[in-house]
Amino acid sequence: MSTLAVISLPAILHNALLVKRRAGLPLYAVVKDDGYGHGAAETAHTLSSHADAFCVATVGEGAALRAAGIAGEILVFCPILSREETLRARAYRLTVTADPASFSYLEEGMRAHIAVNTGMNRYGVRFERAESFARALQTRGVEVTGVYTHLYDAERKETSMVQIARFHAASRSVLRVFPHAVRHLGGTGALPYCGECDALRAGISLYGYAPSAEISGLRRAMKVYAPVAGRRIQLGRGAGYGECPLGNVNTLAYGYGDGFFRVEGARDLCMDAHIIKGSRRAGSYAVILCDAEEYAARHGTSVYEVLVRAGRGAAERRYIWTNPT
Repeated sequence: MSTLAVISLPAILHNALLVKRRAGLPLYAVVKDDGYGHGAAETAHTLSSHADAFCVATVGEGAALRAAGIAGEILVFCPILSREETLRARAYRLTVTADPASFSYLEEGMRAHIAVNTGMNRYGVRFERAESFARALQTRGVEVTGVYTHLYDAERKETSMVQIARFHAASRSVLRVFPHAVRHLGGTGALPYCGECDALRAGISLYGYAPSAEISGLRRAMKVYAPVAGRRIQLGRGAGYGECPLGNVNTLAYGYGDGFFRVEGARDLCMDAHIIKGSRRAGSYAVILCDAEEYAARHGTSVYEVLVRAGRGAAERRYIWTNPT
């Protein structure tokens, strides 16, 4: 027996349709990093009739989606940085990100979306240089089919409005060169600002978590379980590598080797075992994660990190076609 992530595909579908309806725009579904730990291919197949494109981090992720049978547009966020990646992107019909760092690897006939740096400072051409960059791509024979940016803190309206103004100025200049380029904004927290855009990119909300109060009614898609590997009356005061008088204890067969976090100062979570208070039956399963938001707050991290680590760390994923209870 091993850790088990149970993932509700109807919950993911419900969330995608909810976000798409609220935005009133086509949906670019973000399935990077193995679908935030939920499974990129499984998520993409679930949304194949409803998402207008899928977004991944790397050429390798995009190639894996194609190999899994995903036929729609796949946008790669990270700029390609080698001739090998150029060849793979072309072979798998991927749409790449046009960024100054990748310019020399973009070839005639490739499809690209221009990333615009409006203040996040991760990727992209500076917003003031978007038009000249677009013309350089046109001269190179690159087919620009989209232009996008990302809000670095969507809950801060003041800074977001500055980014939005920069993006609209940049996208208008790109449209002068490539009139049919799709303007899209992300992530999910950008929902209140996407009125003048042609699509919305959504990531975390697909899996049941809202980065702002703008979206309600989402369904959490993943629960993680660990097997109870032992039940005993505590001998002495030890609990893992520390002391904690508990009385009746259970050993759960999971630990930080599976991507979970220790509470600061506590030593009851080991690499492959967790000592907890209780009296559960050996061989049964215990829920160890059902609310990544609460878990993240308790451990001083983000929902994104919790989901990716927990989903990837689970030894087995089980997909269900019912809504989570």
